Amino acid sequence: MKLFPVRLSNINKMLDFYSQFNPSPLSIKQFIDFGLNACPRKSFVFLRKELPVRLANIMKEITLLPESLLRMPSVGLVSAWYVKSFEEVLAFEKTDPTETNLEKYWQLLKAMKRKIHIPSLFCKSLIQIRDRHSDVVQTMAQGILELKESRDGAIEPSTELSIQYFLDRLYMSRISIRMLINQHKIDKGNPIKIVYVPSHLYHMLFELFKNSMRAVMEHHGTENDVPPIKVTIVKGKEDVCVKMSDQGGGIARSQVDQLFKYMYSTAPQPPKSKTDLPLVPLAGMT
Repeated sequence: MKLFPVRLSNINKMLDFYSQFNPSPLSIKQFIDFGLNACPRKSFVFLRKELPVRLANIMKEITLLPESLLRMPSVGLVSAWYVKSFEEVLAFEKTDPTETNLEKYWQLLKAMKRKIHIPSLFCKSLIQIRDRHSDVVQTMAQGILELKESRDGAIEPSTELSIQYFLDRLYMSRISIRMLINQHKIDKGNPIKIVYVPSHLYHMLFELFKNSMRAVMEHHGTENDVPPIKVTIVKGKEDVCVKMSDQGGGIARSQVDQLFKYMYSTAPQPPKSKTDLPLVPLAGMT
């Protein structure tokens, strides 16, 4: 397979080119239909164009962030990840989906279920990109903390609104890109038993359990008998409901409007390790 490396001098030119296109709107039904009729050729041809568009759009938005936030080390790290991933995807821009190349992709798709490793440059690159961006949410949260520290906690309303808008789009873009990458690995004929994305469900439940546990321990931490967290799962004809109950003290009604703002958190500032690197916080802006 012959690849065409992208020179650094062409990155900005390609960024301007791909950022002028809008990402293709995709529904859950389309994901399901593709999973039932997996085609390596169509997947490869689609992703080698769609991923650069999605990466380029969010990269352009990063450059529009307030200068004060762009100067934060963690934000610079996230930006560098996107540049690297964009460059790697562009290497496949002119790679033809020949029968030989597609056979490698298809063999990899079948082998993944048997946990047998068969090299495929394209799939390997997708996995590297997915893994590289695994910590985007936490790293951006650290960038926000760095900004707040540099301003002694005082952030201008206009800056906060700009960050709120950007993070909404960044995280939605990240979700869509990870779904596209994961979808490329679906094995033909695999039955679909529930219409939901497992990683999304895991993340939501993890956050709920994490917040609930922290609230309970902060509220009852000095007691010997800590009350349990109770979870009720009810399956209906059209949906599945998950109810989580704890005795963590609740949230003041006056703070409810703040809960979905990235700049707000009830969690204390996470401590730093002896090496002066931030520890992973149990809660807060992630």
